[in-house]
Amino acid sequence: LSNEGAHALSCVVPLLPALKYLVMFENDGAGDAFCNSIEASLQQKNGSTLAHLKSLDLFKTGLSAAGGSALGRILSKLPALKDLALGGNDGAGDVFCESLESMMLQQHDDYILPILRPLYLYQTKLTAAGGYAF
Repeated sequence: LSNEGAHALSCVVPLLPALKYLVMFENDGAGDAFCNSIEASLQQKNGSTLAHLKSLDLFKTGLSAAGGSALGRILSKLPALKDLALGGNDGAGDVFCESLESMMLQQHDDYILPILRPLYLYQTKLTAAGGYAF
């Protein structure tokens, strides 16, 4: 999946209200484009959520700090999310955790975290700073 494909996918995904599982495993280079585009798409559709998405697998998709941050900002739009895999994305761990912390500290009324089990952050170069934020 290319950047363009990830962008196109992110425009379609919010139109699939029954979508439960999205696996993008090893589509290196698609992670940032997907997360950034889906954030923009969800913001344009004020109040839109991916209400039934239970599992999002972004393992080895080239997710970087930019995409990790975008994902942290939209996590509340994924209320049914139970499994989130971000492993194999060097540099995404700290900023994802810091983005979550920032959203929680700002106490947005509409920012409710899903109950994640499990949250895979292996091979994201998560440091003490990101762990502390989380």
